[in-house]
Amino acid sequence: MPEFDAYLMVDWSASSRPVTGGDSIWYCLVIRTGDNLFVVALENPATRRRAVAEINDILRGLARLEQMTLVGFDFPYGYPAGSAAALGLTPHTPAWLGVWREITNRIIDRDDNSNNRFEVATL
Repeated sequence: MPEFDAYLMVDWSASSRPVTGGDSIWYCLVIRTGDNLFVVALENPATRRRAVAEINDILRGLARLEQMTLVGFDFPYGYPAGSAAALGLTPHTPAWLGVWREITNRIIDRDDNSNNRFEVATL
């Protein structure tokens, strides 16, 4: 018996402008019905904001249907050892969570995909 009812794979993009086609965000949703797999969505939203909204809608819908779903993104989740200390973060929370929160607070990612991620990376 398969472990998952659905599979959502996301190819993320760091483009600084709305873009589709090559070097942009793509995602594919595959649903299992019996022994068969069906592609039910193959999308290429032009902005990260739009992609997040669409992916959230998909995942909420699958959760409502109680579908076990494997989700994969193609971006790293880790930072080098010592990142939290280099940012001057206190050990009140796990280091990884402190780093994520700090980066979230510093990065401005606008609806048109423009952002300050390179400036934040130099801090």
